[in-house]
Amino acid sequence: MDTSIQLDHPKAIFSNGDPITGNIVIYCPTSITKVSKITATLVGESVLSYTDTSGLLMDREQQDKHRFAHDFQVIFPSRHDQRVLGAEKSVRLGFGYHSFRFALRIPDAVECSSCPPNSPAVSPVCNEKYAVQSPSSSHDMLPPSMHDVVDGAAISYRIDVAVTSIRSIFKSTIKTNLNITVWPMETHNQYLGSLSKENSTFPCVKTVQATIMGPYAQLPALVVSPTEYMHHLSAAIPPAQISISAHLLPDYSILRNRHMMIRLSISKLNEFAYSLYLQSFQMLLVGYTDIKAKGPSLTNTQISCWTIQSMSNLGLPVLHYSESVGTEKYIDRSLWEGEALPDTIVPSFDSCGLARRYELDISMGFQCRDTKDQAGRILLVQLRTPVHVSSGIRPGRKLESGDDKKLFLNGELVPISMRSQDDMGTQDENRHGATQRVGAANEDYGTPMDPPPTYEEATIRSW
Repeated sequence: MDTSIQLDHPKAIFSNGDPITGNIVIYCPTSITKVSKITATLVGESVLSYTDTSGLLMDREQQDKHRFAHDFQVIFPSRHDQRVLGAEKSVRLGFGYHSFRFALRIPDAVECSSCPPNSPAVSPVCNEKYAVQSPSSSHDMLPPSMHDVVDGAAISYRIDVAVTSIRSIFKSTIKTNLNITVWPMETHNQYLGSLSKENSTFPCVKTVQATIMGPYAQLPALVVSPTEYMHHLSAAIPPAQISISAHLLPDYSILRNRHMMIRLSISKLNEFAYSLYLQSFQMLLVGYTDIKAKGPSLTNTQISCWTIQSMSNLGLPVLHYSESVGTEKYIDRSLWEGEALPDTIVPSFDSCGLARRYELDISMGFQCRDTKDQAGRILLVQLRTPVHVSSGIRPGRKLESGDDKKLFLNGELVPISMRSQDDMGTQDENRHGATQRVGAANEDYGTPMDPPPTYEEATIRSW
């Protein structure tokens, strides 16, 4: 007897409160198989691995497990089955494939069964600057699936199925499982009704100031010392003073539907006699995974980095010398907007002993040029701020059937599993009907699913 799990939405990214439905398919190679119990269980847990160095003689490998998602269903025998079968308490399955429906549900919030009731949350080590500017973290937030992102930490969600059969007087249980992907639903209002440049759309602002020297000027020959040279240079030609601002979504979020959504502006702070150019641009996303085990002083922070964009020799004009003080110009956002971020960049979260946080690092190289096209030195200006990485799953989204459905948003493909009610009016380039799924009824245990196995398949499986 073989058992498999078939989901109605096999490619979906599930989220808070989502139902998980599908079929448990049992293949019986013999004519009669007695099944006494079928159960399905949803399990969500994190595993933290670490080396305990507190021992006197040797170090020991330890694991901390936190189970924060659980749902259980007895598929057979149900209450109806118990009334119909009476004292039999088992069902006879004929040769072939048999389907049993199941329905589980992702919890709305974290309920860790591994931690004592009302115990304070174990806060991972965290930068004070990040704690001030980052969105308010909640330990009730459902952590996302995370595999092979960092060493010593993993978060997984799976469906466990157990089928108990009876042969003569002996019982045997066959177990199988299926991993699913779960990301938290947005709760910080990071998404927008419409895309605009209004200040209300990007309320969070991080600003740095910079001073860029102009081209070298010919000074009197009497100037000999470097200090005197710089004094005369600054008095003759004042440097360009600018303010660089990063405009972010509410709660310092940088994504909408997993696409970068920020604005960068340059403001002129003083009068200067040359034009300002952007020569280089680099945007990095730095991820920090904070691991806090139960043992004493077992804290670890791992860092990973992704390059969003890196360009040089741009020569993009930013501010003209004739523009008035206070002029604000926006940098072309095509430098960083484009394809959606990969799934390896999991959403920000803070759970039992494990947290994931991010910082955005922007480096820009500015250069001044005069009317004779003489250029000064390039000054690299860095802007760094804690940010929130969202999942892109909005309240009200719908799980769709059909794995080939896509949604186009601003010219980019967005997975249908991320689709929400707000995007229903957006143009959908590929509309296909839902794939029909055929399965046997719950009570019709003896009817095999279509199509039946061939003679060769049945013969091989029976050996």
